[in-house]
Amino acid sequence: MYKYLPGLDIIILKILLIAKEKIGFFLPFILIVINAVILQN
Repeated sequence: MYKYLPGLDIIILKILLIAKEKIGFFLPFILIVINAVILQN
């Protein structure tokens, strides 16, 4: 898929922990990002 940059997985985990607490607020934004990534592929 794609290669991890050093420390990137830790950053992603921190973002996920924050997002999990506010998932209701971030969910629409996450869906938009996912759709944008899919359209670029």
